[in-house]
Amino acid sequence: MGIKSNNIAAVFHDFFSRSGKLLPTPPPPPEFQATGGSVGGGNGIQPGDGYTYWIFTNNGPNTFTVSQGTADAEYIAVAGGGGGSDRGNGCSGGGGGGVLTNWPGPTWTGGTARNRGPALPLAAGTYTITIGEGGRFGDESNAPPRGHPGANTTITGTGVNITAIGGGAGGTENTATKWDQTPGGNGINPGEPNNKIGDTGGSGGGTNNGSPAGGISGGSHYGSGTAAQGYPGGTNNSPYCGSGGGGAGGTGGATSGSNGGHGGDGAGFGGIPSSYGTSGPDVNYRYFAGGGGGGANGGGSAGAAPSSGGGGRGAVQSNGGTSTPGQANTGGGGGGGADGSPSSDYRGQSGGSGIVIIRANPTAHGGGGGGGGGTPEIATGGTVNSYTVGSTNYKSHTFTTVGNSGTFTVTSGTLDVDVLVVGGGGGGGAANPGSGHGGGGGGAGGFRTATGITCTGNIPITVGAGGAGVADGGTPGSPTDGGASIFNHPSSPITSAGGGGGGSRSTQEDGRPGGSGGGATSSGARGNGNTPPVSPPQGNNGGQSPSSGGAGMGGGGAGGSAPTGGGPNGQPGGPGFNNDYQTGSNITYAGGGGGGAHDGGDGAAAAPGGGGHGGPYSGGPVNGSPGTNGLGGGGGAGGNNPTNGDGAGGDGGSGVVIIRYQV
Repeated sequence: MGIKSNNIAAVFHDFFSRSGKLLPTPPPPPEFQATGGSVGGGNGIQPGDGYTYWIFTNNGPNTFTVSQGTADAEYIAVAGGGGGSDRGNGCSGGGGGGVLTNWPGPTWTGGTARNRGPALPLAAGTYTITIGEGGRFGDESNAPPRGHPGANTTITGTGVNITAIGGGAGGTENTATKWDQTPGGNGINPGEPNNKIGDTGGSGGGTNNGSPAGGISGGSHYGSGTAAQGYPGGTNNSPYCGSGGGGAGGTGGATSGSNGGHGGDGAGFGGIPSSYGTSGPDVNYRYFAGGGGGGANGGGSAGAAPSSGGGGRGAVQSNGGTSTPGQANTGGGGGGGADGSPSSDYRGQSGGSGIVIIRANPTAHGGGGGGGGGTPEIATGGTVNSYTVGSTNYKSHTFTTVGNSGTFTVTSGTLDVDVLVVGGGGGGGAANPGSGHGGGGGGAGGFRTATGITCTGNIPITVGAGGAGVADGGTPGSPTDGGASIFNHPSSPITSAGGGGGGSRSTQEDGRPGGSGGGATSSGARGNGNTPPVSPPQGNNGGQSPSSGGAGMGGGGAGGSAPTGGGPNGQPGGPGFNNDYQTGSNITYAGGGGGGAHDGGDGAAAAPGGGGHGGPYSGGPVNGSPGTNGLGGGGGAGGNNPTNGDGAGGDGGSGVVIIRYQV
C-alpha cells in the first residue's frame, strides 16, 4: 500500500499527470482591495493611471485595511515640519519633515539618485498609520520661545515598520527658556544643549547666532538632517538673524549680513494628485517637506519660503514683514520670528503636518509580506545575472555589444529599475617624434547612474565604442573620442558621453573634452570632463601639461581628475568609480588612460577602472595599452623611443549599460 499524501497540490498534479489530461489553468489571484484614508470615502481614488491612491492627512491613528489580495505598494511618508523659533531680532526656521519613500522616479533630493526607503508589502490585514503634526511655534511673549520639532509619521503592521522623522526646530538665543519634549517631539533628542543650534530632525532646523557674531563655539552650526530623509539647516555667522531650516530637497540657506536664510527646497514626485503638495521647478511633480525661512534683523530681508515643499517665510524685525507657518499636509517647516507687533504675526510659526500617500495597481499582485505570489514583472535582454545583497534579491541585465546593443523589454506590467550607463573611453595620444614628449592618455567614458526609473515595454540600448588611439607614433594623426552609451527610456533617457581623446604630438596637443577629458601633451591644455554638462557630473578633467618636463598627462576618470606633474614620467589617469549593479559586488569603471613617458622616464601605470597604461621610454615597444572593454577606460598614451620611433596610443575601452531590479 502506498503512502497517502496530504499535499493537495501534489495530489492534483499527480492525478493529471497519470491521467494524461491537460492541467487546467488555475484561476487568477484576487484583485487587491483596501480601505482607509481621507479621500474617496475610504476607497481611494483612481485618476486613470492604473493605480488606486489612498491618502492619509489626519493625525490618527488611522486604520488601513487590506480585505483581499496582495500588493508591493508604493508610498510617500512625510513627517511633520519643525516649528520656527522666536526671541527678539531674527530667529531660525524649522526643518522640513523627513521623507521616506519607495516612489519611482529618477531623482529627488538635490537632483541626486533617490535614496529608497523600505518596501511596503501589503497582504490581507490591518495597518496603522499615524500622521506627524507640525511642531509648535516659538513665541517670546508666550514661552517657550524655542519652537518644537515636528512629530514622526509612521506606517506599521505585519512585516511593515516605516518611520519618517519629524523636522527639527529652529534655534533661538541661549538665554531663552528651555522647552521640554512634550507635547510633540520626534524622539531624537530633547533639544540641542546650545539653544542657538537648530535641532536634528528629518531635515535639520536653522541656526540663530545672536550677539556677538560667531558666538557659537564648537560642534555643528546647524541642525543636521537624518540620512536618506532630509538635509541640514543653514549655517549662521551673522548677528541677530536666523538661517533657514533644511528641506527634503536641499540644505537650508545661510544668513548673509542682516538677512535671514531661505528655507531648503522640498522633494518632488510624479503622479501625485494636484490637490496635495505644492508646485515646484518641474510642472509634472508635486513637492513636500521644504524648510522654513529664517527671521531677519532690522533693515534685512526675511529668509524666503523655499521654491517648493510648503515651508514658511521668516519675519523681518520692526514690523518689516510677518512670518508664515508651514503648509498643512506638506511637512513644511515653520518660518522664524523677529521683533514686531502684534507679536502673534512676528513670532516663530508652526510647522506643517505630514501626509502618507499609498498607491497600488489592483491587478499587479505582489509578494504581500511573504504570503505567496511574487512580482509578475519579467524583463528580457542582455546578459542576465541573479544575486542577493543582504536579504534583497536582484536581477541584472548587462549590455556590452557595441552599437545598437539590443532592447531591454519589460514583458508584463511596469518595473522599477536602477541603471548604470558608461560611455566608451577616449583613444590615447602618441608621443611627439620631434621633441620626445609623451602622448596624453584618453579620458574615461562618462559614468552615470539613476535609481527608481519606472519602465514598461521596450527600451533600446546603445553601447559606445572606445575611441581609436593614434596607430603609429611616426604618423601624424589625432586619437578619436569614445562613443556615447544610451539608456533610451522614453521620458527619462540617460546618456553618458564618450571620453575625450588624449593629446597627440603637434597635430593635437590639447586633450579633447568628453565624459572625462583627455590628457595633454607638450604644452597643450587639458580636455574638460563632464562635457556636455550634467548633474551630478559624469566625469572629470584630464591632466594639464606643465610648461616643462615633457611627460604626457593622464586622462580624467569618473572618480577624479588626472594630476598635473613635470619630469620625465608619464602622469597617471584619474581613478574610476565603483558600482555593484552587475553582481552585487563593486566593480570599478571609467578609469582614465595613463600618460606616455619622456626621455628616460616610465609610462604611467593603468588607473583603476580599466584605463590603459602609458608607454615608457625604451629601446623596445613603447605603445600605450588599450582601455578595458566593458569598463569604459581611456586608452594609454605612447611613450618616447629614440631607436624605433615614438609609441602609438592605445584604443579606449568600450562602454556598458547595466540594469538591475529587485525580485
